[in-house]
Amino acid sequence: MVVAVTALIVAMGGTSYAAITLPRNSVGDRQIRTGAVRSSEVKDRSLSVRDLSISARTSLRGAQGPPGPPGAAIPGAAGTGTIAVKTAAGSVDAAPVDQEVLASATATCDAGQRVVSGGVSTGDSAIPSVHASFPAANGVAWTVTVGNDTTTARAFTVFAVCVA
Repeated sequence: MVVAVTALIVAMGGTSYAAITLPRNSVGDRQIRTGAVRSSEVKDRSLSVRDLSISARTSLRGAQGPPGPPGAAIPGAAGTGTIAVKTAAGSVDAAPVDQEVLASATATCDAGQRVVSGGVSTGDSAIPSVHASFPAANGVAWTVTVGNDTTTARAFTVFAVCVA
């Protein structure tokens, strides 16, 4: 009985000592042997696709199915429409220290055209953020809002891709 109790104390003491003395997250790739961790030991939903090898990612893809039916014709897609790019210049004022200033500009399509895409060009890497880039509710313009947290005013250009 004494030997059994002593063995139990030694076994429990070793585990407790390791749990207390090892720093948090101290076990890494170098300490784990290849093949030592199995799927039953990995927490569910803790891995993402980027954690998998290229061969494992490839095996997740199934065979490509047959092509679907052709979609409906888009007006102007076969060269019958006119595409135009409209621009609008914008500028955002200098910002006070530790603040950000916002400014918006809108590029508008000509009469009879509708906007299909848009964007912004700052031409200036100092403009740190584009807060919004979206079509107008009526479908004839593109609006962009940019932010400036520098002490210098900055310029930007809004683009609207318009089709007739």
